[in-house]
Amino acid sequence: MLPKPPPRETSLGFLFLPPFRVQGISIAGEVTCIQIPELDVCFDMGSCPRAALSSKYVAL
Repeated sequence: MLPKPPPRETSLGFLFLPPFRVQGISIAGEVTCIQIPELDVCFDMGSCPRAALSSKYVAL
């Protein structure tokens, strides 16, 4: 049996907590990436969606 291809990149989820936007993606315990653009930081970057490339800091 052949393994399944990796999932296609999906759009980031979005949550607005004034004054910050929280964007992120999580795929069932495999990958997680949470970004706060106003602070220029990403957390737990298990994958790197295109939107996360603009962050200056990464917290693992």
